Amino acid sequence: MKLKSVINGGILLGIFINAIACNSCESKTNNSSKPDGTITLKKANELEERYKATRHKIINRALGFDSLKIQDSREVWFSLERMKKYIKYVEEEAEKNGYKELGLRFYLGAYPDTEENKGLTTLFAVPTTTSIKREKKANYFMAPASHEISENMDNVEALNLGGAGHPPKELAIQ
Repeated sequence: MKLKSVINGGILLGIFINAIACNSCESKTNNSSKPDGTITLKKANELEERYKATRHKIINRALGFDSLKIQDSREVWFSLERMKKYIKYVEEEAEKNGYKELGLRFYLGAYPDTEENKGLTTLFAVPTTTSIKREKKANYFMAPASHEISENMDNVEALNLGGAGHPPKELAIQ
């Protein structure tokens, strides 16, 4: 009887230690892993500088912002908490509709030209899925990437109203 208690206690202790160890490993792995597609801040700065040199100046000039001494938006900020809540919302709505393979597609837009915001650029996100089957016009030589075949979910709201700096914040990495 005593041996059985020792064995059962040992098994429970082993399960407990294993659970803690696995949980610890999982936390460490999740904390240190980065997703595909990340770039260095130096590379990000190069992209921003190229955008400013080739597009931002043209946009400001074309919209007459130079004479108003303002700049169009070129950066948009969303809190991580708001993004997490939005992703949770998308996942819940997708589950209701049976959507799988979810993503977000980001669009540039422009607000109406009002006294308040002068028609500035905005960035908004629209949820996507590959579960919606629509007729494809393109014949792909190779299997297309998920973002190429994903469709916008037209029954889930988009995310907008991030904050933009006026003037825009510089990324400038030394």
